[in-house]
Amino acid sequence: MNLYEKQMAEINNVLSELIGSLERLSLLMCEDKKESVQPCAKKPATLQILSHRECEVIYWSSIGKTYQETAIILGNNYPQ
Repeated sequence: MNLYEKQMAEINNVLSELIGSLERLSLLMCEDKKESVQPCAKKPATLQILSHRECEVIYWSSIGKTYQETAIILGNNYPQ
């Protein structure tokens, strides 16, 4: 394996780790969102971190979808 291939493999490993981190972060944020909108004596019901739609966008971007792909998945028209 030459230097270029080693560097590309290292970049791919780093990107894979980042994608995994983003996936975990998006799940945690959605979990926090679910907890924040559930009635609780300690938390006001109006506390909202992210909307359901925002969680969806973060999820799709965390798994590598482009803006256009995310818009298509979520049913938006994307200007070309």
